Amino acid sequence: MKNKLMKVIAFLCLGLFFYIFFRVGPKVIWRLLTDIAWYNWLILFCLRIAYLNLRTLNWGLIAKKYDMHIPYWQLFKARLAGQAVGFLSPQPKIAAEAVRALVLEDVSKAKVFASVVVDKTTDLMATIGLVVIGVITAVIILDMPPGMKWTFILLTLFLALIIGYFYRKQRKGLFIWLLDLMQKFKIRSRRLESHRDKIQGTDVYISEFYRLHKKTFALVFLLYIMQFLLWAFEFHITLLAVGAEGISYLDSCLVLALGNLAYTLPAVPASLGIYEITFMSIFRILGIPIRMGITFILVRRFIGLSISGIGIIPILKRKSFRELRKKTDPTL
Repeated sequence: MKNKLMKVIAFLCLGLFFYIFFRVGPKVIWRLLTDIAWYNWLILFCLRIAYLNLRTLNWGLIAKKYDMHIPYWQLFKARLAGQAVGFLSPQPKIAAEAVRALVLEDVSKAKVFASVVVDKTTDLMATIGLVVIGVITAVIILDMPPGMKWTFILLTLFLALIIGYFYRKQRKGLFIWLLDLMQKFKIRSRRLESHRDKIQGTDVYISEFYRLHKKTFALVFLLYIMQFLLWAFEFHITLLAVGAEGISYLDSCLVLALGNLAYTLPAVPASLGIYEITFMSIFRILGIPIRMGITFILVRRFIGLSISGIGIIPILKRKSFRELRKKTDPTL
């Protein structure tokens, strides 16, 4: 019932976005897109590749602590594959992480899954920390409707609590806790139960990282803050490229911080609809014209889809997801 409601909300948002799109006029949007200089497109693609490389570097630092000497190029291809599936999946946070762990071969699956969980948790903790700062700043300096202020505040608090809770569970045994939780709700999986010892071993790898590698955790946390700032710079360049004048880098940081909340409702692939209407609301607050806001969204969608297209290549060149699942037990 909840998933159906989320999908209805998402498609209503998407419908509203298309209404605005056609109200502005496809010709106007097309002219704005074609007015973007070729070097701006090149800069944006280079920034996106730099962004993905920094994320791969962070993951590599964690993987080394598990004595997994995986070539950087293999990690980068796995990251691209995860990015592609995450962009096209209704559950991007889950699907992307599972895929980038599964496409790596000849390594301990327990260690790989542990490194992915730690990497993603550190990423989310750094991002949520900056989102909290961004939301507080936006609430203070921007003239928002009261309803929108409370929506951003409550969603941010919800995210912070969820991430903090899961971080604590990881230090004690996240996957075993989830397995026990499934049993409480009478959801039983014989396959998972048969691998309880191996699942517990993965939990040990995760908790030991936080206990034994605090310096690496702090370093990766700081690098993810840098990644957020680089991402905000990409937003800034995009806004300037579509003709938004008078936009400061701080404004771009606020757009990114508030826009991140769009992914709290992953009802449809790539958060279609929710993503669009969230950013349109933010642009309205900042006084960015609707036509430029739509162009901004289309540019980012195009770049994201292009990167996803590249990310699918490593998957197609290797094996289908079904073959990967047959060969690789995700609980190992």
